[in-house]
Amino acid sequence: VLSKFRPSKLIFNKLFSSKTRPKVEIVTAFTGVLELTRKNKVITHQEELFGDIVVEKNRKQTPE
Repeated sequence: VLSKFRPSKLIFNKLFSSKTRPKVEIVTAFTGVLELTRKNKVITHQEELFGDIVVEKNRKQTPE
């Protein structure tokens, strides 16, 4: 998932659309994003329920 971070921010919903990708791929990618969030590699936020999920590189990473 980190390899997709050429820009410092991406919108998960646009990158992994259920119209273009199999559900198992979306679930796997989302699990990866959750793990990267847990390890403080990325920051995620969502403005509203069912809104876009914004994923950004964490510039202030803490050691594991």
